[in-house]
Amino acid sequence: MPKLKKILRKLEKIDKNFKTNFAAFPAVWNDINSKEKIVLLNSTDFYSNKIEEILKNINKSNQHAKCPIIYNLFVRYSTAFDHNQDGKLQNIDRQFKETGTFLKAIAILPYLQALNVNIIHLLPITSIGKDGKKGNLGSPYSISNAYKLDENLNEPMLEMEVEDLFYAFVEAAHLLNIKVVTEFVFRTASRDSELAIAHPEWFYWIKENISEEKISANDENSYGPPQFTADELHTIKSKVSCNDLSDLPPPHNAYVNMFSEAPESVRNIYGRLVGTTSTGCKVKIPGAFADWPPDDIQPVWSDVTYLKLFEHPHYNYIAYNTVRMYDNALNDEKYAIKELWDYVENIVPFYQSEYGIDGIMVDMGHALPKKLMQNIIAKARKNNPDFIFWEENFVPNVASKAEGYDAVLGYLPFDQHIFHKMREFILALQNNVFPIPCFATPETHNTPRTATRNGQLSFSNMSYAINAMLPLPLFIHSGFEMGEMFPVNTGLGFEHIDISQFTQDRLPLFSAAAINWDESNDILDKMLIINKIRQKYIDTNEDIYEKNIIELLEHSNEEILIFIRKTKVENTKIMVVCNYSDEHKNININLSPSASVYDLLDDNFPSINKNTINFNLFKHQYKL
Repeated sequence: MPKLKKILRKLEKIDKNFKTNFAAFPAVWNDINSKEKIVLLNSTDFYSNKIEEILKNINKSNQHAKCPIIYNLFVRYSTAFDHNQDGKLQNIDRQFKETGTFLKAIAILPYLQALNVNIIHLLPITSIGKDGKKGNLGSPYSISNAYKLDENLNEPMLEMEVEDLFYAFVEAAHLLNIKVVTEFVFRTASRDSELAIAHPEWFYWIKENISEEKISANDENSYGPPQFTADELHTIKSKVSCNDLSDLPPPHNAYVNMFSEAPESVRNIYGRLVGTTSTGCKVKIPGAFADWPPDDIQPVWSDVTYLKLFEHPHYNYIAYNTVRMYDNALNDEKYAIKELWDYVENIVPFYQSEYGIDGIMVDMGHALPKKLMQNIIAKARKNNPDFIFWEENFVPNVASKAEGYDAVLGYLPFDQHIFHKMREFILALQNNVFPIPCFATPETHNTPRTATRNGQLSFSNMSYAINAMLPLPLFIHSGFEMGEMFPVNTGLGFEHIDISQFTQDRLPLFSAAAINWDESNDILDKMLIINKIRQKYIDTNEDIYEKNIIELLEHSNEEILIFIRKTKVENTKIMVVCNYSDEHKNININLSPSASVYDLLDDNFPSINKNTINFNLFKHQYKL
């Protein structure tokens, strides 16, 4: 507890030398059962009291299990709040910050514990590049140095290093028996990465005079995703679909010739890196772009580039066959840039030894060379055999399991709001189709918010009830419990009109923003009720491989989802009944003659008539 107690001493010193004014805080941060929206508290007292609360509740049971409750925390956003209530998020000298910090992340740990969270998943917390920065804070995925932390997450009032605050956060989480999983990006870096000055050979370079503004899809005179003919695209996709990565069609010469040898020297000129080659040619680091499919129309990303993992004379360019679908002629250990691989492989061991993290989420792990990913997992598991590995992969497949992952993101965030797809998902669980667990969640930081789907808050409540009964890790994207409607990023599943509306200066992934912590709805209350039911009836040590754990109930009523969940209570099962329709629905369910039914939500015994129970469900209403 050395770092936590150090923070307490710092807070005491602040209180003596500079009595902070009372500030507004979300009421639920102070007490999860509060019916208020906002409470006024002395800032130093609030943080001190929360740390004292953590120290008093050491190892309070939040049991780790195969089916945990995970909370997705984006620190600078999830813990941001307009403390002076002036309608802006601003950080004023000699006051605690309004954007999110590790100190505030520590302070909300008791709130998360009350929500039964036992694993926290942090979006990237590493240092952020400035060249081509998106929004006013930059993307956490634009990593300047993977071994350094984002200074935005520090709390200057404490006069401590950001590293000490993160250490204290992990320390505090562990005291409450909560594990910490951090997200890492291993194949990209910011365009002004600190590594590029010391190791320019770890990056791709193009001639400085080449324009990066692609005017049209057919323009091969400026830098952008390489162009392929229809025949070339057909060949590429056919070969990749057959897992044939030999002799993959390369980009055209006009594109390949844009690239240069690595420079001998690199300078930072007004925030942009410029290199000079052995022949005196000026070069720059190009932006990354969507690498698959090869005809993706996304423009070049302004803030991120790909690391050059292999050195091969014929593959000195960025394309699908050098940064994802590695051509067999390239993907050979003799071409691997060993120093760079060592750098990447030692990132996780560094965070294990320095901070004691419990696991990582790997961004696009399936796009790394297989050998590199194997090395990353092997080194981490050598230090901790139980170290958690998750993959940001939408498809639960055998390959992820074989590589050593414990779970993948999965596709439920894209399907949960669609009745027939949800029905298919339950059936897949029943038939043990998934070789590896995926997350039970209707949203992530890259998808539309659940509360914006058809049914809005009612659907949010229903989706949480469904997911809590699945034999999968239950995943809460921060803000879900408050009915937040504003997306973090317009990554997947958005319409063009959404993308034009949610600009970089508004999206939390790039700019200062806060969850609507002061809104009132019943989602959080319903979640607490569901969690109690889950805790009482569901054996969280069960997993997706157990037979007969879940069963889809077949019936003729469209848009009514019904499934049965086995419980740890003998001769007891939970029946989940959900109305996906916009209309009232009435349904009769036949029961066995000996069945007795208890309504877990209404706390009563509903009537049974001739072994039949009747449900009259409002739109997006559910029953347990």
